[in-house]
Amino acid sequence: MIKYEAWGLDTFAHEYYLCGTYTSRDAAEKERDKNQKLARETQGEALRDKFWQEVNWENEMDCFTQIHFETYYRDNKTLAVGIGVAVRSGYYYGGSIFRTCSFSGTLREILQWADTEKALDDCVNTFKDLIRGFRVD
Repeated sequence: MIKYEAWGLDTFAHEYYLCGTYTSRDAAEKERDKNQKLARETQGEALRDKFWQEVNWENEMDCFTQIHFETYYRDNKTLAVGIGVAVRSGYYYGGSIFRTCSFSGTLREILQWADTEKALDDCVNTFKDLIRGFRVD
C-alpha cells in the first residue's frame, strides 16, 4: 500500500515533523498547502517553516523498481561489469535512488572470474549489500 505524507521543517528549531498521512496524493497536497498558507500568515519569512510531501511504500514490492546489469569496455582494454539496484525515492517529484557496484579487469580476467563459483557468490553478496543500503530488517 502506498501512503502519502505531508512533512514540515521547523526552521527555528530545525526539527522535522509529520503533518499527516493520507491515502491519496491530493489529500497530502491539500494538507501541505494548508500548512504553507498558515505559515505565511503567522510566521516571518526568515524563519518560516517549510513543507513538502513524500511517498511511503509499506513493502519492498512497492518500493523496488529495478535491478540492472551493465557492461563497459574501456579505452584501456579493461571491462567493467556493473550491477545495481534502484528504488523509488519517495519524494514528491518522484525519481529513483541508485546504488551500484562494478567488477573490473581485463577481458580475460573477467571471463575467467565469471566461470567460477566465487563470481556468483560475489554478485549475490553485492546485491544483498546494495539492497541493505536501502532497507535493514
